[in-house]
Amino acid sequence: MRSLLADMDSAADDGDMVGLIRLDRAFHFTIFNAAGMPHLSRVIALTWDQSDVYRAIFFADAANVARNREEHQAIFAAVEARDAVRLIDLLDHHRRGPAARVPQLADPPPDGDARSG
Repeated sequence: MRSLLADMDSAADDGDMVGLIRLDRAFHFTIFNAAGMPHLSRVIALTWDQSDVYRAIFFADAANVARNREEHQAIFAAVEARDAVRLIDLLDHHRRGPAARVPQLADPPPDGDARSG
């Protein structure tokens, strides 16, 4: 996980969004796979695959990338400390945050949009 964090920092600094998204996934799946529940990891992977477009929108904002770095550092610290309660709290916060920070997800369709009825 430590090397993934360093690689994510490099990708972010280089503006390599594709690499950043790939490394972000590897970081999280390191935790998921450590649970020893391969079926659950596969289910999470299916959901993860469907949300990649939103991840790209999220990582397009430098403030989100910086916040993500900080959150990943805290998550890694909880893993290193083997503090499961803290880890769960941090992961919950980390999971909920992006939806609030990607305005395209929260804004209703404009009037006259075919999706609005």
